[in-house]
Amino acid sequence: MRRLVLKACGLSLLPSASMSFASTPLHAYADPRLQLIGRFQRETGDSVRFAWSGSALAFAFSGTRVTLFIADSGENRFLLDIDGKQRVLTPGGDPRRITLAEGLAPGEHRLRLTRLTEALLGETVFIGAPEHDGELLPATPRQRRLLVIGDSITAGYGAEGDNPDCGFSPATENQQLSYAALAAEALDADLHSIAWSGKGAYRNYGETLPQAPNMSALHRRTLPGRADSQWPDADYRPDAIVINLGSNDFWSGAPAGERYDAAMGALVDTLRQIHPDSPIYLMASPLLLGATRGAQVRALDRVCSARDKVRLLDLERVRPEEGWGCDYHPGRATHARQATELASRLRTDLGWR
Repeated sequence: MRRLVLKACGLSLLPSASMSFASTPLHAYADPRLQLIGRFQRETGDSVRFAWSGSALAFAFSGTRVTLFIADSGENRFLLDIDGKQRVLTPGGDPRRITLAEGLAPGEHRLRLTRLTEALLGETVFIGAPEHDGELLPATPRQRRLLVIGDSITAGYGAEGDNPDCGFSPATENQQLSYAALAAEALDADLHSIAWSGKGAYRNYGETLPQAPNMSALHRRTLPGRADSQWPDADYRPDAIVINLGSNDFWSGAPAGERYDAAMGALVDTLRQIHPDSPIYLMASPLLLGATRGAQVRALDRVCSARDKVRLLDLERVRPEEGWGCDYHPGRATHARQATELASRLRTDLGWR
């Protein structure tokens, strides 16, 4: 029987253009008809740099051909959607002009290019705006907004794998198959997906005590590999925030004492200061089991019970009959189920129809 529990409770980086990331970054093309969804850092002119998976360029145009000059680390994959027809695009390692569309019928077309792979595979730069043989049409941005902060699960690690024995590969990672992306699409909402494999709220995978930056620090960044690239908080106001962190904090059992509680509480408090009106959902890991999962759920309950508009969301573990993605990560069926449940809950809580 399906059980949805919601408790309401109190790398290799490309060289950068010469600029200072400490200043407030500009993150959009000069032309507002070119929509950038996610976190982008403007370089010189109309060039933009980004690394978070799920970052997307979308626009409508009349014409028959579109090209875009792209520089990439060489391993990232993108989903190209033109009028609902999709294909995967791999830009390659050298800066090059790529034909996104050609031979289209005259008339209006809609294009979206979405990064499928995560920040650990390096940054991507769109060098200048797209070039086309027609004209851009007025943008129709989505009015609903979500912010989801997570680890490999939210990044879609291994989502295209068909068994748990495959390891990490860009070829099997697909953020657009994640519960977060699927829920956002079902809700017709824009999504900032801030996710990096192996990261936790208190400690990362393989760490006993915190060493490398975890998501408590990384979630504030425009370019996640750069400590001085800070996202301007006022530029994105989510209607709801979901935090799915804990699989790596509890990789070898519960952290000693209440360190996870404190780290998660501090993360929630930071987000509450930035977004005082957004409800926050703390999601139990679908990968933890037994006593370890119980410890995480109790910790999340303690965090949200002391705060307003913070809720514990338990969408259950991966079910054996759903199958697995690579390295025992959630597969397509689990992501789809959890997306349906998350979208249903947000519709109810936020009054969305």
